[in-house]
Amino acid sequence: MPLIIPNKLRALVENYLTDSDRKLEMGGYFFGTDQILMGFLPIPNHAEQTRNQYNLGKTKPFAECYSRMIGCEIVGDMHTHPNGTVPSEQDGRYVNGMAWPYHIIISDKGDSFEWFLVNNKLQTVPWANSNIELEAYSEAVAGEIGLTYLGQVYLSPKGELLGMPEAKEVLIVDQDVLKVRKWKSSLRSWERITIAEAVRETGLSALRVKKALERLEEKV
Repeated sequence: MPLIIPNKLRALVENYLTDSDRKLEMGGYFFGTDQILMGFLPIPNHAEQTRNQYNLGKTKPFAECYSRMIGCEIVGDMHTHPNGTVPSEQDGRYVNGMAWPYHIIISDKGDSFEWFLVNNKLQTVPWANSNIELEAYSEAVAGEIGLTYLGQVYLSPKGELLGMPEAKEVLIVDQDVLKVRKWKSSLRSWERITIAEAVRETGLSALRVKKALERLEEKV
C-alpha cells in the first residue's frame, strides 16, 4: 500500500521551498504514520557547503519534542536538490542508518518539483497524492445535511444514490451480488442454477444476474 501524501501538505512544502533561496539545499522533518504524512517542520541547513549538501545537525531532540506536542511520530526527513537531479550515490550514504523509515528528496525542476520517496537503502517507496482534507470536509458537510457516505457515493435520507454514474454503477452491482447470493443460498445444493430462474426470483435483468454471478466467482 502506498504512503499517502495529502495534496495540501505537498503544496505547503512546495510553497515554502519556492519562497526560500532555491540555490541552497533545504530540508526538514516529516511527521505522521506509516500510512500517511501529516506534517512538516523545516530545519535550517547545518552543512558547511549548503549549495550541495544538507545536514539536520543536532536537531533530533527538538523534532522529537515537536512530535510529542502534535501527537505524530517522526516518519521521515527531506532534503532538496537545487540542481534538479535524481537521488544519487551521496544520498545513499545520507540515508544509510537513518532512524526513521522514509526519506524524501525533492528535485527542483525550475517550474515544478519532483518528489522521490526512498527507504534507508535508497530503494523507491510507492506513494500517492490524496485530497484527504477535502474528502473529510465533504463527509462532515454531508453528515450535517443527512447524507450517508458510501465511498464516492452518497445515500440521501430518501434512499437516493448521489454521485458519479460510474461509482453508483459499482455500488448497484454490489447490491445485485447480495441479491443473487441470497437467492443462491436459498436453493438446495442439488438444484441447478439457471439465469431465467434468477431473473424471475431476484427481479434483476439477465445481464445484471450474469454480472453478479461473475462477481461472486471472483470473491470465492
